[in-house]
Amino acid sequence: MYEELRALFGKENPSVNKFETILSDLPPVRRFYYYRLAYKVALCEWEYLTVRYQIFLTRLFTRNWQRTLDHLLENTVLGTLQFDLQAPEIILRFIGQMESRKPDYKPSFVHLAFSLQLAFGYNNTVESFGDKLRKRSLTSEDLRMLNDKTLITNEPGTREPCIK
Repeated sequence: MYEELRALFGKENPSVNKFETILSDLPPVRRFYYYRLAYKVALCEWEYLTVRYQIFLTRLFTRNWQRTLDHLLENTVLGTLQFDLQAPEIILRFIGQMESRKPDYKPSFVHLAFSLQLAFGYNNTVESFGDKLRKRSLTSEDLRMLNDKTLITNEPGTREPCIK
């Protein structure tokens, strides 16, 4: 698979722009074939790739987060491994608040949305989910609920005192 992808570029260094230019001259069926080939190479032959091809494939994956997510969920085992959260909304508010709390730190909420959708399967596009996360924060009701569910004991790893 890797050799076939390399043949597509010939002696040129791989890049997403070159890849898309080459594919633009092909019929849709062939374009689909080469996108799937690129995903397969990234997922199955990563350790054999040169650094240039690893960079190319990483940029291809991140150029269109939604296409990458759809491929991973529909065509790999990852689609069967998602976890169903008990309280998905509070998790979103917690993560949204924690990731946007520092004024000098600008996280990629689209990247975060991609990762959360891959793991937990929220029903949104990656872009709209990222926008949702950007605006989320914990409410006083969330904090009360978390406080009620939190058992306050000694530090983790210490033993409870034995009462005789």
